[in-house]
Amino acid sequence: MEVTPDHIEQVSATVDAAMINIREQLDIWIGLITGAMQKVRDDPVLTRKEVTEGVRELARTRQILLHERDRLLETFKQEVGIVHDTLIDFETERIAIAGKLDRLRAAGEADDISG
Repeated sequence: MEVTPDHIEQVSATVDAAMINIREQLDIWIGLITGAMQKVRDDPVLTRKEVTEGVRELARTRQILLHERDRLLETFKQEVGIVHDTLIDFETERIAIAGKLDRLRAAGEADDISG
């Protein structure tokens, strides 16, 4: 796969956008944790229910963060052309398939298809 400056710029922009989004999610998560810790410091007699709700909310936020990370990674892989953790050069594959089809057509015209 030939890497062009436009391709590098596109990948870089995708990575930058993903990092900004992940950073925003992380800042939200850190804010929630900090708020929960401050609440415990301010009122050490919190009810078990309040603490449990806080922990559940943190767990939900963590799941959202992880889901967003996975979604952005998948989008990045699609944009770059990575399938099953392997970079695929679609242009080279297209040319290879076209060549195979040409050979099949030529063999068919000569009645020389074996197999």
